[in-house]
Amino acid sequence: MRFVLVALAPVFLIALGCTMSSGGSGKKKSDATSTAGEDTVTFEDAVASNDAGSGADGEGAGIPDDVASGGIFSCYVVVQCVQKTCPTEPSLACMDGCAAELHGPNAALYQELRACSLDHCTSACAPADYACWTLCTSKHCASAFIACAEDGGAGDKTCKAVWDCSSTSCLNQDGPGCLADCIQGSDTAAHTAFADVMACVGQAGLAPTGSTESVACLDPVATCACPDSGTPGSGAGSCALLITCQDGCQGDLCCSASCAAMTSTAAWTAGKALFACFTSKCTCATGDANCATKCATGPCSAEFYACECPGVPKPGSGDKGCKAFLDCQPKCGSDVCCLAGCAGKLNASAMQTLEKLVACLPKCGCKGNDSACLEQCGKTTCQPEAMACYFDA
Repeated sequence: MRFVLVALAPVFLIALGCTMSSGGSGKKKSDATSTAGEDTVTFEDAVASNDAGSGADGEGAGIPDDVASGGIFSCYVVVQCVQKTCPTEPSLACMDGCAAELHGPNAALYQELRACSLDHCTSACAPADYACWTLCTSKHCASAFIACAEDGGAGDKTCKAVWDCSSTSCLNQDGPGCLADCIQGSDTAAHTAFADVMACVGQAGLAPTGSTESVACLDPVATCACPDSGTPGSGAGSCALLITCQDGCQGDLCCSASCAAMTSTAAWTAGKALFACFTSKCTCATGDANCATKCATGPCSAEFYACECPGVPKPGSGDKGCKAFLDCQPKCGSDVCCLAGCAGKLNASAMQTLEKLVACLPKCGCKGNDSACLEQCGKTTCQPEAMACYFDA
């Protein structure tokens, strides 16, 4: 059974999970607001930390020497200061201490980012849930963070360059410093495109477990990371072509983006619906064909057949019992859309009975459409499920 490989899987959630983080991953014990009696980190503390630390160990760029010796203290440097001096207790007081020497437009950039985070996230996140504050700030304040990282300027790096940097260099680094380094020197188009990626990552990260929000990130990630691959859904190909194409990508992001660009808008929409179902209802390891088949013909059968066989009645939308599928299936062989037509004859209750049988069959280890093996399976390991289907006329 062919199925969509989740080649555009949310590696971006890993790569950008550190977007506004200042310590280890996961929930933090720190408060997002100042705590009474808390020591405020000063600019001198930041300079001392920079002198004592090292920018060569992969822990952030630190404060440049010319800044520490009296140069202009930029919003970008605040980000690097937070990375170096607020790693375990990333509270507002610590961050404000890093920004103590800001003035003029640089101060305005920091205050805009600070105000945006407080305005959007104070009611959305518990004070000590720093993971929530990280994602919420990414969702609502991506443009403000990018402006801070760039000190209001721009360069000539593309969004792809920013993506390539953040999805490789920052995987093993917590804190905003690495991401700010990747953003620095990017052009205005990259600012817009990468802000879309950050916002989507934040929204997906805040969504409940099992949510399909991450699917919405496929388009902005493809646009940013694979600009030469084309726009997803801009072609004329079918969803079935998308499946076949992605089967050969072996997880390569831009290969999958090229496959998506070959499909029509309707086919891409159907493909994303299938991706969403796999993401929320199944936990298949990459390359686990048995699990994928079970998912595609079980909890995600409607989405799978809608993708593979548009126009065929939705499974479970008919008026027949489960036995109708057993009578219909032998003539189909390996024709997926024929099988979809058989499933479309069943009523909703019969479809649930069939799904239970399909879920059981992998236990027998039958290869492909080995009818003898499947028949034996129905008489032994999966006999209860097979009988329930057979007698549902």
